[in-house]
Amino acid sequence: TADEVRQRYETDIEQHTRPAQVRLALLFLGSSKRDGEGARESVRMKMEEARQLARELPEKTSGFGALAMTHSEEATSRFKGGDVGWMRGGDTQYRWPDEVVAEAFALAETGAVSGVIETGNGFYLLKKMDGREAVVRPLDDHLKAAVKSSLLREKRAVASAEITTGWEESVATTVYPDVLDQLRFLPASERPRSRETFSSMP
Repeated sequence: TADEVRQRYETDIEQHTRPAQVRLALLFLGSSKRDGEGARESVRMKMEEARQLARELPEKTSGFGALAMTHSEEATSRFKGGDVGWMRGGDTQYRWPDEVVAEAFALAETGAVSGVIETGNGFYLLKKMDGREAVVRPLDDHLKAAVKSSLLREKRAVASAEITTGWEESVATTVYPDVLDQLRFLPASERPRSRETFSSMP
């Protein structure tokens, strides 16, 4: 029914949603907790300096601009203004710590710069270069037909299972192992052709 189609659509709404995306510029300075508080604080201050410089960059600067070459150890992006490309909400394959990914999607406006993010392996600074909102596909006629088809397949499978179970429970079955052991099945290449095949022969 139309109500069942709507209910399934709403239940599976994530499957019909294109996640939010963000294009990110990133600075990274490594520092392990084994380095000691003094060493880590020195790295933190350098990243704080980078944050201040980033907030003073011209508006049209791509990412962090030349700042990425002097204040980042992220090898794949430091010569591209820190640009690490697009990230999709919900993906888990990123090589950056969870708190960095979470902050990336928390940046509200294009051009916004995060605070310094401390992690176990160092310090990060992020800049939002662009963003795309999550988009939900509407329940149009094509999607209604697909959802209805899926529901029908499920209902047929349930009905078939119920019928089979009913037969098994209502009909006594006797198995003769000695007869089964004597059965021999020809390989496919040696089986007779179908009646249709023979009837078409001259």
